[in-house]
Amino acid sequence: MTIPENRIQLNTLVRAKPKIYGSWPNFWARDINSGHVGQMVDRWVMNAKDGFMGIVPLRIRAHHSEQIPPFSASTINTWLAIEGMFRHRIESAVVAVTLGHIDGMNRERLWVPGGPEAWDQNDKPWGSMDYDWNESILLPLIEQIGWHRFRFGGR
Repeated sequence: MTIPENRIQLNTLVRAKPKIYGSWPNFWARDINSGHVGQMVDRWVMNAKDGFMGIVPLRIRAHHSEQIPPFSASTINTWLAIEGMFRHRIESAVVAVTLGHIDGMNRERLWVPGGPEAWDQNDKPWGSMDYDWNESILLPLIEQIGWHRFRFGGR
C-alpha cells in the first residue's frame, strides 16, 4: 500500500463516503476499529505520565510531545474524545475524563458562570469564557448515562 498523495485518495481508504461533519474523516470516532479502542484508551488517554491525561483532561498533545502554545487542553478536543469513547462503550474512562474536565473547568472559580475555551501551558484559562463551554462536555455525559438524546431548535 502506498501513502495517499491527496485527501481524495485518503478518504477512499477510510470508508466509501463516510457520513461525517467536518473535514477530518480519519479522526472521527465512527471510523476507528472498535477492537483497538480499549487498548488505545488505556495506553494514551488514561496515562498521566506519557499520555493525554493532565490537570485539566485531556491534553492536546501527549506529555512528552512537542507542545503548541498557548494551548495545553481544549474543550473541543476533549469533547471529540469523550464522544468517541461513549460510542465505543469505554464507560469508566469516559466518565473519569468528563468529570476531570468539569473539575478542571471549575478549578479557577471563574467569575463567569461558564467554562474556558482552552487552557494554556500553565493550566490557566484561555480564550472565551462566556460561551458556557461546559455544556459541550455535560450533554454527552447526561445523554449517555440517562439514555436521553437532547434536540435543540426542533421538535
